[in-house]
Amino acid sequence: MSLQTFTPAIAPDVGSSGSHQFRTLTANFGDGYDQEAADGINPLKSDYTLNWSNLTVAEADAIIAFFDARGGYEAFNYTIPGQSTAYKFRCKRYSDTWAKGDHKDVSATLTRVYDL
Repeated sequence: MSLQTFTPAIAPDVGSSGSHQFRTLTANFGDGYDQEAADGINPLKSDYTLNWSNLTVAEADAIIAFFDARGGYEAFNYTIPGQSTAYKFRCKRYSDTWAKGDHKDVSATLTRVYDL
């Protein structure tokens, strides 16, 4: 299966952010002694919140149509701005807001995935 690549016509706003959290397994043995290990072979969970401001309706609709076509479950390739490597992501949540006049703002949360 060939993955689609998300290449919006407009780059996300400066200030879009990433959040990273490691999944670990912890065994508590008492007396303050704990042992920790990584949970799986890819224990890093990364979410990126991307924001686009003041898009034309057509630009916003193109971004939204890409996410809608994947239905929240189909992965796609995307290169986070400032990085050189594309990774696999899913978008399960996005929002759009009417801005001034005939313009929209779009915000999307992309979650990095490691599955085949």
